[in-house]
Amino acid sequence: TEHARISGHAEQLLVSDLGSVQGTFVNGIPCLREEVFYIMPGDEVFGGGAQLRFSCITKQDETS
Repeated sequence: TEHARISGHAEQLLVSDLGSVQGTFVNGIPCLREEVFYIMPGDEVFGGGAQLRFSCITKQDETS
């Protein structure tokens, strides 16, 4: 089953819980079912036994 959805558009990432039993947390704050959180560089997302930390890589970073 699906736990959460992470999507992106216009240089922003979004996370939403899909009704998981254990829940999804952004920086320790619970994300309610179908609620959308914007993810910023340095944010941590916890859910389903996974911990994700997000960072921003720019085109300049890729070429250095």
